[in-house]
Amino acid sequence: DTFLTDMGVFFFVCTEDNEPTGFIKLKEKGKGHYEVIYVIGHEELWGKGLWAEALKQALYTAFLLNRTYSVNAMVHHENIRSLRTVNKCGFEIIDETGVYIKFRLTFEKYLKTLRNR
Repeated sequence: DTFLTDMGVFFFVCTEDNEPTGFIKLKEKGKGHYEVIYVIGHEELWGKGLWAEALKQALYTAFLLNRTYSVNAMVHHENIRSLRTVNKCGFEIIDETGVYIKFRLTFEKYLKTLRNR
């Protein structure tokens, strides 16, 4: 399910049995720019590809429905699964400060990832 609030766009991610497992939030960070935040609640579902698919749906909303120019993500440098997820979705590293790595996906790069699927 997707919900639009004054705090951004929320996607509740559920299993096939409609069991909620976490959420993805698109938070507007200036006109035409978003930050994506995702929280996975059930550790047993980590590494199953569920979150890459959910993130792809959120990116579809950001780029093709909301017409944003870019989406950023911050990932802890030790979170290997999350690093793989943002890479799989086409994000590129723009900054490495402290323990976090900042990624960006532009509209142009997003369109290229769609063509390469």
